[in-house]
Amino acid sequence: MLEQDTADYLIAHHSAADTLDKVDESTLVKNAAIEATLAFWIADRPERLASPWPEDRTKKMLIDKKQDEFLKIEGMWPFGK
Repeated sequence: MLEQDTADYLIAHHSAADTLDKVDESTLVKNAAIEATLAFWIADRPERLASPWPEDRTKKMLIDKKQDEFLKIEGMWPFGK
């Protein structure tokens, strides 16, 4: 999702204070293994995992999530004006 509004937000976001000395090594190793397995599983599938969204659905979702203004300001809005 494009928004960070979950119950665990306080432990899910990052800041400049995040440094390697605060990493729980066993959790990092487990998460890396899970993500690598997932990436391999997705890449090795004979069919697509999901169909691409049509452009109008993507545009509507970005507007509904109030991400359009930021993308326009940054020159990253791909849908014209």
